[in-house]
Amino acid sequence: MSAEKKDFSPNEITETALRALNLTFLAHEKLGALGEALVEKNQFGDTALRMDIEAEKAVITALERAGVPIVIHSEEHGIVKLGNNPQYLGVLDGLDGSDEYKRFRGKGRYGTMLGIFSNTDPLYGDYIFQGIMEHASKKLFYATKNQGAFMKDSQGIHPIQTSGLSNLDYNSKVYFTEADFDRFGADKSPVVTALQGIPFTRIGSTASHYADLVSGKVDLLIEPTRKGNLEFGAACGLVFEAKGVVSTLDGVDLRQQRFLEFGQKENFTVISAATPELLAEVLKRTRKSE
Repeated sequence: MSAEKKDFSPNEITETALRALNLTFLAHEKLGALGEALVEKNQFGDTALRMDIEAEKAVITALERAGVPIVIHSEEHGIVKLGNNPQYLGVLDGLDGSDEYKRFRGKGRYGTMLGIFSNTDPLYGDYIFQGIMEHASKKLFYATKNQGAFMKDSQGIHPIQTSGLSNLDYNSKVYFTEADFDRFGADKSPVVTALQGIPFTRIGSTASHYADLVSGKVDLLIEPTRKGNLEFGAACGLVFEAKGVVSTLDGVDLRQQRFLEFGQKENFTVISAATPELLAEVLKRTRKSE
């Protein structure tokens, strides 16, 4: 076990986080069908799979061995404190897209999400590292603040960015998680108004939603806050570094919101768009419902 170290450079945090996410992929491959076993209910009342638990253990162990003094907010393990005086905040979702995993393990869209912030009460804009390990595709999407966004696969490391789309029309590619709005009681009516005449869909997980947004495969993603906002805490920096924007329905940049406060008790709409221009058009359309 490494001794606790107080200060890590952004590159050291990135190296440790990438190592941790790679370990979750190894756990995915090693577990195989055993990862589908039901283990226990988590803090949100959902029954966790063994893969959920083991992926989070892999990340927590990697951060602990590196001596990172961090308090981690995770879906399955709750709040985990590493070190005597945590300097960083981590956000961890061991297996985002559990239903997809159960149905299409090894082929579907699901992944492990990890975000690390520079202090223990951060604004969303205080991210250091954000990453998504999409297990079936063997692709790792990640970003370090002010260094851009990247995708790592068997061919190497590739810079990525959003589609750059600025106008919303019938050909726009949109992910709208309507079912999540219904499930968590968020008001979807402004979004339905904004997307009138625009086709939309969703896939297996928020992890893959964001992977597609930051790599330019989809232009717009609209989801509600829920369950501690772990997904937003692990993906917002990816969007910013890929030249995209993330905003509330009121047009407030998510970077100005505090992770431990925004949407933790209430359900709000979060809009992630390829460009500021596209976001502005969507916000204009939502206001027509008022």
